Amino acid sequence: LFRLPRSLPQRSCFAMAVAGVNIGMMSSAYFVGRKAILEWLNTTFSMSLNKIEDMANGAVALQITDALFPGSVPMSKVRWDARTAPEMMANYKLLQQAFDKSGVAKHIDVETLIRAKYQHNLEFAQFLKSLWDSNASGHALDEYDAVGRRSAGKGAASMAIFQPGAGGGAGAKPSARAGASRRPGAAGAPPSSRRPAGRTAPGGRGAAR
Repeated sequence: LFRLPRSLPQRSCFAMAVAGVNIGMMSSAYFVGRKAILEWLNTTFSMSLNKIEDMANGAVALQITDALFPGSVPMSKVRWDARTAPEMMANYKLLQQAFDKSGVAKHIDVETLIRAKYQHNLEFAQFLKSLWDSNASGHALDEYDAVGRRSAGKGAASMAIFQPGAGGGAGAKPSARAGASRRPGAAGAPPSSRRPAGRTAPGGRGAAR
């Protein structure tokens, strides 16, 4: 395992050897889109994230790491409601320590991520997704209590995006994912909106007026 120097270009800071898998700039990890990332996070960890920038304070990355490497993250110290630079930096300090403890050789560019810019946070989220895909197999993840683990930290209860299905996030949970679209005729739409206006349902009900 190795650590890239800080002097390398920004995107190269996200190219690391993780769990025996080389994740370079041309890795398929960097072709996973925003929608897929959000759906993965919301369904796996019972969240309601609306945008990639919701990950900027580092708390979500800490939960992913906690699930992958049990005991690596002191969840009681995680600030889910971190908004100021010092609060967010404290989260990323915990994350870097967890990476080091778990053998994930990676430098986290904290000052860039806490600016909450879309592209930088997307690339970091793509890295985390690849880390998950490479390491999740074999862990007892079905028994991981994401909501319970979050409750050990600070401020999660006050943040709608960290509640199951509470913030209207993309793919917040399986049932919400199925009903994400509210277009007429979409799966999961309310019964009254499933039939386009002007069409008659079987039995004569719902005819156009």
